[in-house]
Amino acid sequence: MITGTNFSPAKAFLNAARDMLVGAADNDYGIAFRHLDANADGTRWTKTSFLAAVANAQPGEVTTPLGHSKSAKPSVDAVVKDTEYLVKHRIPLDGRWSGASLVLRFTRKGTSGYFHMRLEGIERL
Repeated sequence: MITGTNFSPAKAFLNAARDMLVGAADNDYGIAFRHLDANADGTRWTKTSFLAAVANAQPGEVTTPLGHSKSAKPSVDAVVKDTEYLVKHRIPLDGRWSGASLVLRFTRKGTSGYFHMRLEGIERL
């Protein structure tokens, strides 16, 4: 779960996605998954399931998203304004932005400023 703001939740969502990728690149999945909530069926992502999903979308080693000169071209789409958002963020593989993308869903917790963060999967763009 992460905190967002009514003014600009997109910035908080993109930071959470980037933090996840930094953790994965550092092989620190405790950091990578620290904000992830359980999936709707109660299961949780693991290092093994994450790496398998990435490899299925596009083979390569997850590398840091920091220091790239080109944009990852992330997208933040409101599914339900102020309540639910879908974020797609390209994954850096082998030192370059790949065609594989994280698909994250952020859902506001009640009327609070907190959002549940769920990794819906990895898709090929």
